[in-house]
Amino acid sequence: MFKWNNLLIAICSGFIFALLAGALMSYWVWLEMRVHTWVLCWIVFALFIMVSFLFKIKPITYFVGLISVVTLMLVKSPNIFYYNVRDMFFLDMKIGQIKMITLILIVVMTLLMIYLWLKDRKLTSQQV
Repeated sequence: MFKWNNLLIAICSGFIFALLAGALMSYWVWLEMRVHTWVLCWIVFALFIMVSFLFKIKPITYFVGLISVVTLMLVKSPNIFYYNVRDMFFLDMKIGQIKMITLILIVVMTLLMIYLWLKDRKLTSQQV
């Protein structure tokens, strides 16, 4: 059965894991010379959406991806994530604007995932 919450979780998780996959690929420069990172980002994003039609995706998936992204941002350069957003959406903006857009998107998605996670926990506690 299709649920909109599951699609929303897949979109948010797909975006985070797309950024993560693009960043990991960008760290391997030899691979980036053969394949564009934005293509990989869209493939990962599309995979999450397709999987959401078949299986239920938990909100915790988003948080696992977010922790990985934040860890890589602290350890490596965070600019790779902003460049991936720029390349994914073909934005022709300054990096400062793209940074603000990316951070706002991540904060909004995190708040939404917290809400969905709490809602999911409340439903499971009522069923028991």
